[in-house]
Amino acid sequence: MKKNKLMVAVLLAGGLFAFSPTMAQDQTVKLVTSKSVGDEITFVVNRTTTPYSVDWGDGEFVEVPVPESGNLTITGQLKGTTVTIQGGTYWDLLTCSNLGLTSLDVTAAPNLHSLYCQNNSLTTLDLSNSAALTDLNAANNQLTELAITAAAFPDLENVNVAGNQLSGQFAHTGANLQHVNISDNAYERAYFTSNADLDVLKCGGNKITSLSMIRNTAISVLTCENNGMTTLTIPSAGLTNLEQIVCNDNKLKTLNLSLSSNLNGVSCSNNELTSLTLPDTKLYSLDCSNNTLTFNVLPASRNNAPEHLNFAPQNPYDATVGLPVYEGISYVVKAPSYAEATSSAYQVDLSALTGATIVFTWYSVDGDGNNTKLTAGTSATKPNDYRNSGGKFAFFNTHDKVYAEMTSRIYTGITLTTTEFSVRDENSVGIGSTTADNDAFKLLVGNGTLTMSNVTAVKTTVYTVDGKAVWTGTVDASGVTVNLSKGVYVVNGKKVML
Repeated sequence: MKKNKLMVAVLLAGGLFAFSPTMAQDQTVKLVTSKSVGDEITFVVNRTTTPYSVDWGDGEFVEVPVPESGNLTITGQLKGTTVTIQGGTYWDLLTCSNLGLTSLDVTAAPNLHSLYCQNNSLTTLDLSNSAALTDLNAANNQLTELAITAAAFPDLENVNVAGNQLSGQFAHTGANLQHVNISDNAYERAYFTSNADLDVLKCGGNKITSLSMIRNTAISVLTCENNGMTTLTIPSAGLTNLEQIVCNDNKLKTLNLSLSSNLNGVSCSNNELTSLTLPDTKLYSLDCSNNTLTFNVLPASRNNAPEHLNFAPQNPYDATVGLPVYEGISYVVKAPSYAEATSSAYQVDLSALTGATIVFTWYSVDGDGNNTKLTAGTSATKPNDYRNSGGKFAFFNTHDKVYAEMTSRIYTGITLTTTEFSVRDENSVGIGSTTADNDAFKLLVGNGTLTMSNVTAVKTTVYTVDGKAVWTGTVDASGVTVNLSKGVYVVNGKKVML
């Protein structure tokens, strides 16, 4: 009799519903929050055939009815700092984001497939008993350690741990991995050599200096900005599914996207790019500013120009490659005449930058930094400062410094520049000569050889145009043949080209 009266009393008080379901429930999760008693919190679980029970922090479990369809959103008022959730075997989803959590214990809920605990204050997260996870979002916490491996999570498909303090390496070899976001951590290495179905990779804001996508031909989105990355390896067949790539603020020197025919957006600003190869298809957006690129990386047709383009500024193009140096300054020797301006001995070769739409304008810079526009010559009889021979430029006057501005008839409003160099008279660069009579001294240029002879024996030195001696010896009537690399040399005051 007493037992029956007790059961009725419990039933009438609602205690049976608060206690009884816990007996049949198999999984438990505990949440510790920094929110205050009396605050409301909300979390989401999946619908199952077994009701859930929640202890809101006072030690009393309250049953939560399960809806007929859809996931279950549970809202309650905190009665303590620790909230305990109990559910049945088929409980496999928990969303507990933005709850001010300082601790999350899911070790007694091994059947969870999807765990979303982003935007909290978790410093640790024990997932040692969560091998069934397919979806994990623990972004924007304070985690310093979390081993995300195929051994721990063999079925993992989607992982987001961005905005934590994770370091070391990320390497999950599971074949099912599709979406990865490890951005804004301190990872030093990331490997995706076994993830053939990887679709989205976001790994910006780490310390990853090298990244290979050679096994990830299914990828459609790649963001790897702000890593100090020097190498981004793309397979020789290209990434044909790639739609968007963001690799700003790295140290990449080349980027070949020519076979990525599905590309819509490319953002690669603030690198060290001197080479960027784009697909033939029209891009929606392109940002490649703050590199060392020229107009020839852009589509030559106005119809293929990106809808949204951010191209300038670019670092000055190095026009001094191959030029001699005198007293620390690169220079070109001024041409003696309009006709001789077609000789490579007097030219700066920028022909690789030319095109029907590219316009070069040259300026001289004096000692006070004032610029004077130079005049292009069209014939020997007209006043002129320089001659343009198909993008190879020769100058007729000496200048302390010159540089070129480049503009495009297609991409109006953008101006690029070259580096500065000087134009010198060949007698001003300190090149010595032999003491032989010029009429008696004979030179014969062959294929990589220079043959010299003189009626009487004379000590002779062969110089490069920047004044460096490359051969010294005695030349007499019998002749001397010297093997030299291709280039321009000065012998006995005469300039010769091999």
